[in-house]
Amino acid sequence: MALLWIDSFDTYATADIGRRYTAGGTPLIDAVEMRTGVGCLSCNGYLDRAELPITFTDDKFVVGFAFKASTVTVLCPLFRTLGSSSVNLCIGMNADGTISLLRSTSILGTSVAPLLADTWYHIELVGEVSNSTTIECILKVNGVTVITLTTGTDTHTANGITKIQLGKFGVPAATYYFDSFYLMDQSGAKNNTFIGDCVVAAIHPDGAGYLSDFDGSDGNKVDNHLLVDEADPDDDTTYVEDDTVGGIDSFTYAAMSETPAEIFGVAVTTMARKTTANARTIKQIARPVSTNYTGDEHILAESYACFQDIWEDNPADAADWEEADVNGAEFGVKVEA
Repeated sequence: MALLWIDSFDTYATADIGRRYTAGGTPLIDAVEMRTGVGCLSCNGYLDRAELPITFTDDKFVVGFAFKASTVTVLCPLFRTLGSSSVNLCIGMNADGTISLLRSTSILGTSVAPLLADTWYHIELVGEVSNSTTIECILKVNGVTVITLTTGTDTHTANGITKIQLGKFGVPAATYYFDSFYLMDQSGAKNNTFIGDCVVAAIHPDGAGYLSDFDGSDGNKVDNHLLVDEADPDDDTTYVEDDTVGGIDSFTYAAMSETPAEIFGVAVTTMARKTTANARTIKQIARPVSTNYTGDEHILAESYACFQDIWEDNPADAADWEEADVNGAEFGVKVEA
């Protein structure tokens, strides 16, 4: 697996950020300044941040996202890798709008051309956290290489990567906006280097699938998709539930709004909780044709949390996803235990 996490910031509200990330400060979901879709992550205050809810086990990574700053004032990091609580390799924006790669607060390299305020850019970094890197660390803006750190550069303060954060890690009077975020490691045969400017697009259920085992909050099992199709989760207002191991609810989905030249992966994301004291786990399902393919097993708590599984390839044929594959597939959830 190389593609580890994606987010369009289109499928939840500000109140739900803490269900997807370890949030710090007061980051917001902004429904005005987005690059694509209907939302973006907005960070205005010092240490407004979203920390990814994944365990990163590699020192090498690839990260990409759309970025916009409302204004440019002083040096301020916007993406950080940490080893424990120590800041390692990070990306920062300077007072003149140029971009730097830093080891904690020490500048390792700086771009020549500045970024303009209130303008969207695509930033992508192939990086490594090490006291002597084995690869070149390369930063691209809109597909153009702007910084290269040569092999052997010291990019670490503390060994390893235990935390990955997106946000505003300084005090300029600016708002930082993020959209279409993706994180990869370099372990797989694909999605392990630059993939270029791309869009993370959200689609929602629009019909009942082949199984509707769950009970709906409307008192039946009919048209369950209408209870889980909202862009912003409404918690216990409308929902589906099941306490039978093996129970499955699957849904057809609206067609993709984009016409992609390439699809790098499909993520299934579920907001779920348990309602009893018993231990409960779920697995998410991708059903491209007529077979269910399950993701990881997820342990439910009594409060809502977000769970994501990614299929980089169409599991039905182990080939790249195509637009018709996604538009014709069902996705859903299964009570595992």
